[in-house]
Amino acid sequence: MDERLQRADSFIATQNYPSAFAECEKIFKRQKPLNARQISKLTKDYHLLSNYKDKTISETAQKRYWDILSNVIEHESEYESSGDVLIAYNSQLPDPQTLENLEKDYPDDIVTLRLSKAQKLFDKGKLGDAKKICEKIYEDPSSLTFEHKCALASLYAAIAKSDEDPVTKSRCAWLYNQAVSFDEAKAKSVFEKNDAQYGTNIGELAKSVKAAVSAAGLSSSQFARSVVVTGVNVRLRRGPSLEAEIVTDFYGNNVHPNKGDYLEYVGEASDFYKVRYNGEEVWISKDYTSLVQ
Repeated sequence: MDERLQRADSFIATQNYPSAFAECEKIFKRQKPLNARQISKLTKDYHLLSNYKDKTISETAQKRYWDILSNVIEHESEYESSGDVLIAYNSQLPDPQTLENLEKDYPDDIVTLRLSKAQKLFDKGKLGDAKKICEKIYEDPSSLTFEHKCALASLYAAIAKSDEDPVTKSRCAWLYNQAVSFDEAKAKSVFEKNDAQYGTNIGELAKSVKAAVSAAGLSSSQFARSVVVTGVNVRLRRGPSLEAEIVTDFYGNNVHPNKGDYLEYVGEASDFYKVRYNGEEVWISKDYTSLVQ
């Protein structure tokens, strides 16, 4: 395989793209297991060849490129469960580095495919699985394109119809506000279409979150870096440890925020967030909270 990839490289270097394409096709059609480096190289070559002037080559190369990425994402859960299984087209690839490489090289296309997968799962009523993928996409929200923010916000809004988790609503509202701030007219046009598709009202959902944030005394900038409480009767502590003193009132009763409350994020250590609650800096477990951004 390495020899064929090297020959493809040589042909590309001399702009002999038909020959390079032929070598790539021999690799792809043999369906032999490849390692992460080989998959990355083959994907890169197909991506380059997808821009070749000959449509016969460019269209097939583009299809191969998306086939490889699509199959990687389709079997992404196998990575998470076993840590060492991935299927690129029809072959097992025992190399978890493959997905990491493709995420680095083609981040936007990977997000596009994840959104498509989440959409299909949502359409099948598998809301939990769809939400997991949405959370995966949201791991780096600031890097998302405008289109991806709109699509992800709409999916979160659709999930929020049956999921009262405040984190889902917070994610949705943050993405909605980001999109509207970037291009209000275009964003509202996209959201109007998506609302009709999902039977949602993302604008109203975002307003409800904004009202909750305002009630908590947070500014819009603080909301972008706030902690939302997802548990009930969650204890506050004086330090980032289960051994630290619990915050109590004058009568010795535990002081705790309500589920869905937004707290100003101050910092974090180990398994705790440092937040500001009633004007005081305290610690709260990450197990019962979530960082909005």
